[in-house]
Amino acid sequence: MGLSKSPGPSGLGPAHWRVMIQVPGMPETLAQAFNEILGSAQRREYRDLYAFRLVLIPKDEAAGKYRPIAIGETIMMAMHKILLGRIQAQALEGLEDGQIAFKPNAHAVGIRMAYNAMQEDGTQAVSLDVQNAFNSIPREEIILGMDEAGIPVLIRNYIIAFLQLGHTGHLEGIPCGVPQGDPLSMVLYCLGQNAYIRQIKALYPNIVAYADDIVIFHNDMETDATEIIKHATELAKHYRLTINADKCRSTQRDQEVTFLGAPVSRQRLSVATKAIAKATEALGLVMKAPITHHAKLTLTRINVIPMANYAPLVEMDSPLDDYESFDKRVGEALAGMLDSSPARWVEFLAAPKSNGGLGVHLPGAYHKHLRNAFNTLDVGTGHREGVAPARTYTSTTAPMQT
Repeated sequence: MGLSKSPGPSGLGPAHWRVMIQVPGMPETLAQAFNEILGSAQRREYRDLYAFRLVLIPKDEAAGKYRPIAIGETIMMAMHKILLGRIQAQALEGLEDGQIAFKPNAHAVGIRMAYNAMQEDGTQAVSLDVQNAFNSIPREEIILGMDEAGIPVLIRNYIIAFLQLGHTGHLEGIPCGVPQGDPLSMVLYCLGQNAYIRQIKALYPNIVAYADDIVIFHNDMETDATEIIKHATELAKHYRLTINADKCRSTQRDQEVTFLGAPVSRQRLSVATKAIAKATEALGLVMKAPITHHAKLTLTRINVIPMANYAPLVEMDSPLDDYESFDKRVGEALAGMLDSSPARWVEFLAAPKSNGGLGVHLPGAYHKHLRNAFNTLDVGTGHREGVAPARTYTSTTAPMQT
């Protein structure tokens, strides 16, 4: 688990556990503890292990609305990663083909699938908006999904106890949904909505879903978008889910339909403008923050740049000039900390570690390499080649050594 991960309610974070795990006998003790918890997960004395710290993140598109993120105890997050590894393959076998959240490179696969679907003459797209999806998925549907997938009884019973006993602050219990931020939340949500997706597929076979981001493709002459939304809304009620019909979009109505943040279109379009705008905003916040230069560099590397450099790996069209301008902006921001050269910062970030740099995939400097990887994507399997290092960049000294 990365050191940048936030700790749970106890305050014991990844850095603490990395030290404790070095203590002789500690790995064996933890393994024994995990086994005991799995075997008797409903015991009330384990309840504190299921506590989480609630963080409310503002939603970009809606003022006054927040996305609740549950930050559990670090040691339990590690345990849940282990459990996810044990059930993931089995869970995926039980999911409908249209559910792609656990495919390798799912983001790129989903955008490519949507583009490919739109190439057939007469095809239209309808997006469904599931209201408060992760927080409202019924526990009964999650349990049904686990049973249909054949999740081992021991793990199934532990997950039920974890969901039932989970709590935070003044909330003694949470009656439905899955805690966003937990390693198990995505697979549990997908299992919980699987029966709903199956019912939609029976009516409209061409569907793709990344968790609650759902798009249905249909023939313009055979079906009407309003009818599709009506059917999807009625079906959702059977599973105690709510479709916001007013927020559903249709290309048949000349509305913009998006999937995974990218426009669904017959044309090859880019997400550069949106991705760069968000990354630039985040860069400004980091540079204004009252933190050390080292912390600013770290946040720029692990938080800001990834907000932009994913785009050339997934978008159908990719404008090099826009990404080079973003690289320059990053260099100027970092150079402003120490009155150094922006170009040297770009070189230092982009140069592979073997060439004295950090090996960060700046979207402009690595654009060719990112697009080469994009072109190797196999939509069926989700596999693609890795991003090759930009060996043309060399940094003999760090920019701060002026």
